[in-house]
Amino acid sequence: IFKEAVEKGADVRFAAIFVMEEMKHLNRSGMNVDSMDWDKISRVIAMPSKGVIKTSGVAPILLELQRNGGEPDEMVSKLGLSPMEEEDVKAEVMNLISGRYDLIEAFKEGRTGPLMGVLMNSIGYRVSGSRIIPIINDLI
Repeated sequence: IFKEAVEKGADVRFAAIFVMEEMKHLNRSGMNVDSMDWDKISRVIAMPSKGVIKTSGVAPILLELQRNGGEPDEMVSKLGLSPMEEEDVKAEVMNLISGRYDLIEAFKEGRTGPLMGVLMNSIGYRVSGSRIIPIINDLI
């Protein structure tokens, strides 16, 4: 799977870690990776390198593929894992922090965890935290 994923454009480091560690974890969690189409698995592993999804979206897509079949590209939209556009991220951040003065103050004091936790729980599969922090700083 590693070789196929890299040939399809996957980041070498991510593919190696995913195949060696995450695939074992998925197997232990009850997902029968060996029964799945390896071409589909390798296409999903390559998606983050192509900007189609974040790395955190790989496992949910594979789980959905095993449960219900289908094509990896279909799963991205079905599961709501498409990356968010900058304006959509700003709007979502504004909506989520509106009236959350305790979290905003904690963020200003350097305690980013509570606010980031709220935001990442809502939009974490669609945007990386490194994109969210500058937006928060601009808004507060």
